[in-house]
Amino acid sequence: MVNPLSIKYLPGRKTDTLDAVWLAEIALNGMFKASYIPPRDIREFHELTWTHRKLIEERAAHKNRIHKILERSGIRLSGVLSNIFGKSGLLVITGLIAGKPIEQILATLHDPRILKKEEAIERAICGDLGENEVFIIWQSLDSIRHVNAHIVQYEERILRNLARGEESLQIVTSVPGIGFRVGAVILAEIGDISQFASPKQLVIWAGLAPAVYESAGKTTHGHIAKRGSKYLWTVLIEAAQVIANGKSNRLKQFFLRARKGYKKGNRRAGAKGISTGPSPAHELRTIRRTTGNRENSEPAQGQARPGNGS
Repeated sequence: MVNPLSIKYLPGRKTDTLDAVWLAEIALNGMFKASYIPPRDIREFHELTWTHRKLIEERAAHKNRIHKILERSGIRLSGVLSNIFGKSGLLVITGLIAGKPIEQILATLHDPRILKKEEAIERAICGDLGENEVFIIWQSLDSIRHVNAHIVQYEERILRNLARGEESLQIVTSVPGIGFRVGAVILAEIGDISQFASPKQLVIWAGLAPAVYESAGKTTHGHIAKRGSKYLWTVLIEAAQVIANGKSNRLKQFFLRARKGYKKGNRRAGAKGISTGPSPAHELRTIRRTTGNRENSEPAQGQARPGNGS
């Protein structure tokens, strides 16, 4: 398997026949570099984290749909409650779609912090819901409950798969802004860290390296290439945004400096998180190298050593 970008034909007279001739010439002369194909266990783990992320996106879509219906109907709870899908927020929403009066709904709230906002909640509810809107909200809430149950099952399975690489997960999550979910995606997308000779190569492979343009001896940098794994650079940029909005640390200071001269500082901070020391990439590579040497120090009889072409 070869990356299409590395065997792209010259622009111009492009036909299927010319493409076939060009591919045959590349194969005949060995003018290609085979792409890295991860082993089966890494591919299966990648599928697990990919589906888990899709479930989270599906849940977010249902929540956004409910948000839209409430706002359109003049029910602006999000301006009063920090999370309308928390315990108190769901009590208010389920009470509204059940047709209960506002006084009865407020009587079901027991959180002292929410009770201080009773008047604000009452002012925020200045509209009503139609029958079809009530039906859609009911269905969306039911879907959210089912998706939540599936997400919990996926997270349990991901944890079981990460049990063998618990040390790797601890290293990745030691970076500010990276938690369990993002860390699991990073480990699944990267796979074998030893295939990268340096953190800079990992940044380039992840699609977070800026495009470089050189003309007349002058070098300029453009937007990030985005040629790597979409899920990897997406979660890294999300982690960088968490860093930018969080407490002050080394990566946030880098973001603030980068933002002064470049609007896409959060993307550069995402790349910075996996390319600077103390480098998690370096530590992961050390662990994989040490483990690999220990496992391969005494190969079984008849087993070929790596690198002999078998």
